[in-house]
Amino acid sequence: MLHAFLPGRVDGWTYALGCADMTGPARALGAATRALHEALATDDEASGMATRAVVAADRARWVAGLRQTAASALGRLANRYRGLPTELRALAEVAASRSEALLADAEERLRTAAGVQIRIHGDYHLGQCLYDPTAGQWAILDFEGEPTRPLAERGLRQLPQRDVAGMLRSFAYAGMVGKGGRAWEEATSAAFLAGYDAAATPGSQLPAAQASPLLRACVIERSYHELAYELDYRPDFAWVPLQSLVALSEASTLPAWPRASQF
Repeated sequence: MLHAFLPGRVDGWTYALGCADMTGPARALGAATRALHEALATDDEASGMATRAVVAADRARWVAGLRQTAASALGRLANRYRGLPTELRALAEVAASRSEALLADAEERLRTAAGVQIRIHGDYHLGQCLYDPTAGQWAILDFEGEPTRPLAERGLRQLPQRDVAGMLRSFAYAGMVGKGGRAWEEATSAAFLAGYDAAATPGSQLPAAQASPLLRACVIERSYHELAYELDYRPDFAWVPLQSLVALSEASTLPAWPRASQF
């Protein structure tokens, strides 16, 4: 396999951690992400990548996938609960007690999914991008999809909002780990979404990101996926998705799961 050599580039994660104001680069990354999705939204049947309309079977598959992802994460959390630090246990209790309401919110959104589905990147985050600070341009790497998913699943068409959600979650990680905090994350995410929507081609089949009710559902599912991953491979980082799940649940209007403790 041959790859182009891109001199003077830095990986997006490293760049974001050292960037006090990420709004300009994030807007450019949003535009690059939209260009990627536009390129993948083809009508060429011979390519094997032609877009498909969202139908009932897709919505059912996505709801089942959401529930499976969350159950896997919460099962791991229950198994490892007693080994967690005290402050993390408290966070885990809140996240788990609100999980049913949060999942009901996401499930309702997925049940109303419409429009088109396309091939997507599938494992989209800052570490999959290279940035040229001089030119202000991004290159996107590694299109093999989420490595923990079966190969057949990675090849399925999906909602483009899944890639958008993956990058938003990456900004959340960078904000928490890089100490930029919530304000940095919000400003960076807003710039990314604005860049994504501004780069839409006239008459595009793809939805705007900022107005999409499905984006929140994709962010919720991605957060549960991250929780399972961190508990398996980087338990010291489990606090990041746990904090995010708690924050997401605070925006839900549905009642919390009635049990006082999950564990």
